[in-house]
Amino acid sequence: MGSTDYEPPSGRREFAARVVELIDASGLQRAEFARRAALIERRLPDPPERAPSFSEQRLSDWCSGRNVPNERVVTALVRTADLARRSQGLPPANQLPPGILSVDRWLRWRRLARTERPTGQPGERAAGSGLPAPAPVAVPPAPVAPQNTPPGTAPLAPHEPVGDWLTEATDPFALGVHRSIAVPRGRSAGSPPLPPYVRRAHDERLAAGVEAAATAGESGQLWLTGESSYGKSRACWEALGALRRRGDWRLWAPHSAEEALAGLHRVAPQTVIWLDETRYTCLPATGGADGGQLAVRIDDLLHSARRAPVLVLGTMWTRTWHELTAGIDPRARCFQSLLRDPVPVPPRFTDDDMRALRRAADTDARLAAASEQAADGEVAQWLAGTPVVLARWEAAPENARALLLAAMDIRRLGHDQRIPLALLEAAVPLYLSPSQRERLLRRPDWLREALSYATEECLGAAGPLTPTPPPADAPPGAPRYRLSDVLDQYGQEQRTVEPVPPALWRTLAEHTDATGLLELARTAHHRGLYRLAHDLCLDALRAGNRGAWWQAAEFLRHQGRIPEADAWTEAAADASDAAALAWMACRCRETDPAGDRWFARAVDAAADAEPLVDAAGHLYECGDSKRAQAWYDMIIDRFPDGTAALDFAWRLVEVNRWDEALRYYERAVQDGNLDACQLVCVDAVYVRRWREARAWLTLAVAAGRTRHLFETYAPVPEEDWPEANAFFREAVAAGLAEARSAWASTLTASGREEEALGVLEAEPADGVEVSQYAQLLPEDRLDEAVARLRALPSPERRMPALVVVSRLIDADRVSEARQVCAALPAEVGVSSLHAGAARLLAAGRPKSALTWFDEAASIDPSSMVDAARALEGAGHDGAAHFYARALEAEDAQAQRWFADTLTAARSFGEALTWYEKAWRQGEVQALKSAAEAVHAAGRDQEALVLYGRYWGARTGPLMRARPSPPGEEATVARVRRYGWNIDGAPAGEWAAPLPP
Repeated sequence: MGSTDYEPPSGRREFAARVVELIDASGLQRAEFARRAALIERRLPDPPERAPSFSEQRLSDWCSGRNVPNERVVTALVRTADLARRSQGLPPANQLPPGILSVDRWLRWRRLARTERPTGQPGERAAGSGLPAPAPVAVPPAPVAPQNTPPGTAPLAPHEPVGDWLTEATDPFALGVHRSIAVPRGRSAGSPPLPPYVRRAHDERLAAGVEAAATAGESGQLWLTGESSYGKSRACWEALGALRRRGDWRLWAPHSAEEALAGLHRVAPQTVIWLDETRYTCLPATGGADGGQLAVRIDDLLHSARRAPVLVLGTMWTRTWHELTAGIDPRARCFQSLLRDPVPVPPRFTDDDMRALRRAADTDARLAAASEQAADGEVAQWLAGTPVVLARWEAAPENARALLLAAMDIRRLGHDQRIPLALLEAAVPLYLSPSQRERLLRRPDWLREALSYATEECLGAAGPLTPTPPPADAPPGAPRYRLSDVLDQYGQEQRTVEPVPPALWRTLAEHTDATGLLELARTAHHRGLYRLAHDLCLDALRAGNRGAWWQAAEFLRHQGRIPEADAWTEAAADASDAAALAWMACRCRETDPAGDRWFARAVDAAADAEPLVDAAGHLYECGDSKRAQAWYDMIIDRFPDGTAALDFAWRLVEVNRWDEALRYYERAVQDGNLDACQLVCVDAVYVRRWREARAWLTLAVAAGRTRHLFETYAPVPEEDWPEANAFFREAVAAGLAEARSAWASTLTASGREEEALGVLEAEPADGVEVSQYAQLLPEDRLDEAVARLRALPSPERRMPALVVVSRLIDADRVSEARQVCAALPAEVGVSSLHAGAARLLAAGRPKSALTWFDEAASIDPSSMVDAARALEGAGHDGAAHFYARALEAEDAQAQRWFADTLTAARSFGEALTWYEKAWRQGEVQALKSAAEAVHAAGRDQEALVLYGRYWGARTGPLMRARPSPPGEEATVARVRRYGWNIDGAPAGEWAAPLPP
């Protein structure tokens, strides 16, 4: 059949239409879109050996439905459109077709496109399905949540709620608040432990969130971001005052993901969950799988109406927030919906803050000293003793310096905050030269002297190391120490590219248990140290951790060593590892009865449904739906928690087998999984079963499960609108926060903008609704949008401000747009100025855009690189001006950009100098760029060494090695299979035989 006669299947036609919408939404021509997508695809983790070609012809094939791109390409396409819109200052995603910038939604559309849907109307039974007719199942009542009772009365819940009464929490230092530095005039009797608090702009956002929980009974979350000693924990402590005065709130501060997971089901209404320095419990690289589970469970808790109000207060470093929300690490996706709107804590006091500080200084000598001595407005850091701690580190004698270096690197390799003294003692000699070791180790008190120096208070504030209580399960008499946050961050950022002593890995292995050995193995594998990771799996096996069988098999499979991986998988199956048994079952052919026997063994061995559901889903995707259904039924009988029933129901909905899916949804509800109420409601809308959607909406609201009800909806046909409107009216009447916005979005997607505007005009709105309202208003009514923006509380202004500023500029009301930016809080104003500048660039007004970028840089100097990138993307030569200013400020990203420019000019020697400056500041990607530059200069062996350092510096999933110097192809292939040695050199071949 000729190309002009090609008619793609209906699923592909739908997907192709969405690809066209995506390219249109980007605002780019197809050739430019293809070029940018190719660049983004190469930066995604785990690139293929041969990158796909993003030519206009390939895009045309996808737009015509001739073929469907793979998941990696789909991700690159969506990110390309998203970044292009941001660089042009286009309106936010909620003004586009629903889900058009959601990677998860695109992956679902892709699965639909690759699975041909049966003919007939939505909801019809597929012919020949062979599935039994659905049976009605009664929905059980929702379980009763633990209830709170005031102090002095017996709890009503069957389990004691977690946490203590907030009125009894009187020690801020136990919650991570830094002790204040002491000054001579501040040591008089009766001086409070903490100086008076000076409120700043971010405190207003905190107060609004606490007020909503206290008076409106709404659950909420507040995540404060900023570097060490910016005052994040102190701000949270002060914000609790309103709840403390009420007398009926609890405070719970779990110390790990494991402790939090174990106690979340006992969180009662009116509880504050305190997650100080969340990176220690949530970041996947350190928190493991428990961190991801914790994010999902917290999100569920926050959307449970029955357990409201609950308030989550979390703090984390800015770098951690970006790692968890940027989508670079696939294991971190579960955090993206949770950490949506952080509260940034600025590093410096503004002029207004300094005036308030000087007024408060009349009553406190510490504040008076801070107002006089804190440089550049860094008051919080000065009060926390940051300069003194850093000075103590810089001046440390050789024994104390080695002790602190060991603590930093132990933390870099993923150890928890409480470091055993025995581990520190064993690691310190690794940081001493031979002559230092000989000299120091002859002195019996060398360790005591080092500890005395490192633990001494810094003018009343905590020193570089602080004694900390050991975990409850630690042996008695095993002292532990915590590295100060300042030096912890210094080690994570300034020592990122410094290799750890090779012997430190073995030292850590000798001082950890069987579970810790497996975590250490994962850390080593993420850094490309494949042989070390395998050896640590062997150590874990010898220590009794049977999960190491399967982990070793997964490592080998990742390295492409399939025969060895299969042997380890079989050994794991012999050890009754459920994941391995399920894998063995999936390998059997459809006609081989051994597959069902393997799976039955897996069901018996499994501790939970997760590995079994993965296997059944894999079998279903391979086309063996009949056997997959039998497996799902086995899982449901063994683990009646709704997990397997929900997974299979979703797959049935994907192929339009609604009635069969409903049977499994009802089974999930019967088994007590109330999430099914909202999921079946969403899917009923998806297949246009509006009456059923309304019935399940009622159940979802009663069960307190409304988290996913309004993620996105497709356009609704004209004949469905009476029922659709009834559904949305009921959702709004039920008080669901996102219902009105979803209603308006669906109307807009269906071409009914006037009705959407009427829905949004009905009553006062939140930030999302104001954004939609501003986008839909005609130009002559934009003053209404400005008024609504100004009426919003500060935390909700960011998104609508971007829309209002863009609309005003489009209407040639630039001066009014500038006034809107000036009236916004600093962090919102900067983002609005950038959006406006990008809009001016797109409108052909570069001179005005430069003025806006300059104003943003005067408020936040770190925005200069963002301005340079926007100008560079628009092809404007003003980018060099902002890059130069960022270089003067020693911005690491600007240093990397300058090195890239020198590399393009083939000035490799000078480029390498600038790359090194960047990576010394923690810009790890500069190492990779340096390796590529050195390779381009023909220095192949040096390039391989730099690639090795790049691998060793990464803490997330690593890209496979892609250097291909002439004559080094064999070395590259070996690195892909065998990794790197601890010393940074490419590893030789090594075998992975099964242990005897």
